[in-house]
Amino acid sequence: MTVSIAFNAERRALYRQQGLWEDASLADYWHQTQRAMPDKVAVIDNQGTSYTYAALDRTASCLARFLLTCGIEPGDRVAFQLPGWCEFTVIYLACLKVGAVSVPLLPAYCETELVWILNKCQAKVLFAPTLFKNTQPIDRAISLCGQLPHLRQMVAVDKLAPANPTTLALSQLLQDFAPLETPIRVHGDALAAVLFTSGTEGVPKGVMLTHNNILASERAYCARLNLTWLDTILMPAPLGHATGFLHGVTAPFIIDARSVLLDIFNPTDCLELLQQERCTCVLGATPFVYDLLC
Repeated sequence: MTVSIAFNAERRALYRQQGLWEDASLADYWHQTQRAMPDKVAVIDNQGTSYTYAALDRTASCLARFLLTCGIEPGDRVAFQLPGWCEFTVIYLACLKVGAVSVPLLPAYCETELVWILNKCQAKVLFAPTLFKNTQPIDRAISLCGQLPHLRQMVAVDKLAPANPTTLALSQLLQDFAPLETPIRVHGDALAAVLFTSGTEGVPKGVMLTHNNILASERAYCARLNLTWLDTILMPAPLGHATGFLHGVTAPFIIDARSVLLDIFNPTDCLELLQQERCTCVLGATPFVYDLLC
């Protein structure tokens, strides 16, 4: 399904005149950063995984080639239900490299939310962990196959436990596929991500964000907080939320900074990770701040 986005012509022209919107995509920003700082650590998580910008680019490029073999085209939706792991960033970047639309999902979503969201956005590929918080998210997703007519492929993120032999495993895909040499270019006005609301007043609603929407907001956000390439940004909030997805994963690579991810929040682990990685910035809602200060 092709998604067309209607723009207010006058507002679009004004934003471009003001330099807020441009032709460049998030992928263009990523490629510029990884060329400028290949040996710098780009992302690290509390499970001990880390990638330099160069290594992260190569890993995402391998996954991008897999997505192409799945028939993913620019504008197609790819969903991933992951906690704060480096693999989240890998999948996100792979989507950017092929022009796919990222659909990050909260780990807490169960059967009802998954079926609704995956069908609403017509996701063609889903990534989910083999194990997280004593549950098997990929097995739960596989049990829903009969209710997901648009889904072509499911991939098990085998970070904490091996995948079932009958299921595609992310670690194996990264070994089997060579890096995509030429990323697919998309325009800054193309759809980049769909973030679903909490659904507190009904079913979750998909918020469509273009590359320009995200770039303009995150550049302004970083400028307001004076965040630069010297910063190390800790994100304890779920990456399926706008806070985590935009400020914890996207903003760091836009400004050449380092991203530190925490999969399950508790104040002790958060403070230990903050000290260990010498983080200069931590972002989160009021309950996170309250727990850290108390």
